[in-house]
Amino acid sequence: MEKKLLENRLIIFLPDRIGEGNAQQIKDELVLMVEENKEKDIVLNCSELKYISSAGLRSLLTAQKRRKSKIRLEKVSKQVREILDVTGFSDIFDVEEPVKVVNLDDCVKISESINGTIYRYLKGTMVKIFRDGVTLEEVQTERERAKKALICGVPTAISFAIVRANNSAGNYGIIFEDINTRTLGTEISEHPELIERYAKSFGRFMKELHQIEIDPGMLPNMKSRYKSWLESARGELLQTTWNALNDLIDRIEDSNTFVHGDINLNSVYLVDGEMMLMDMSSCGCGHPIFDLQALYATLVAIEKNTPNYCQNNLGLSPELCKVFWNEFIDEYMGNIEKGRTADKIVEKNNKVYKTDNDKLGMLLEKYYVLKEQLISVL
Repeated sequence: MEKKLLENRLIIFLPDRIGEGNAQQIKDELVLMVEENKEKDIVLNCSELKYISSAGLRSLLTAQKRRKSKIRLEKVSKQVREILDVTGFSDIFDVEEPVKVVNLDDCVKISESINGTIYRYLKGTMVKIFRDGVTLEEVQTERERAKKALICGVPTAISFAIVRANNSAGNYGIIFEDINTRTLGTEISEHPELIERYAKSFGRFMKELHQIEIDPGMLPNMKSRYKSWLESARGELLQTTWNALNDLIDRIEDSNTFVHGDINLNSVYLVDGEMMLMDMSSCGCGHPIFDLQALYATLVAIEKNTPNYCQNNLGLSPELCKVFWNEFIDEYMGNIEKGRTADKIVEKNNKVYKTDNDKLGMLLEKYYVLKEQLISVL
């Protein structure tokens, strides 16, 4: 059987039939995988499973008995679901409910993000429909991270269920509570005269966000994520380049505080004057520089090589984006006097030290280029 490890979840892909001929083999393989992954959530992907006999059910039961928590069965067909219900096995396992289909004709578009579009839906809810190619596993990961971040005290919307859109691609989505608001980018584009106020509020918001401590294992470690990206890219990079990027990652201090991982003005919403996060697929824990570089990239760095990026993606001119960045970073760093710096971050002797605005910009651009290089070869 094929398997895939995704964060703290092991996904095992069951064959099309499990009966007398292969039940023993399936049992042996499942028990071995379960024993080797005791600390991980176990998911049995049933997308290919068309039939399972009583012997097959017993093979799944043997694997379940090795676990304290329930094994999850996902993508279960109607035929297999009926077998599970009749035999009572649907109570033994955590069986995924059929995915509801959302009619986008009933929705009103609120905003767009990098990996999807958010609509206002029915009965006090909104739905995020992911772009083409986003898999169910990726959607499940975003929902799980959003739930865990919420438990840790991160201001984000409550998620209810995974759905599919009624469009031709059948894109997956997540239903959230309706926070009845708009993105920070939209608010600034419509009220540019308030940009300084919004930037300073966002600076205070991000500073508080980066003080939320995450328990070990609750969310992915950002530094480890970059290390895994780099390892995956080893065969695509010159050894000297690989060494330089590895050294750049090593220079980041370890931290267990929350980071969004892909922060931009369209992933932040204003709710009754307070800020709330969406698009939680990249969130984790680590040094604040992971968020600062992402924000700097979308507001300043990318525009240099991709003219009109700010206008096309944020609805703001490059000039307004630079104004926002300067006001934000002054507030975030806690300047005593406008135009001066105090607590700027820079690499030096494998540590993080204080420096001035120019060096900060150079540092953040380095880490933006680091991420860009890694993603480009993955």
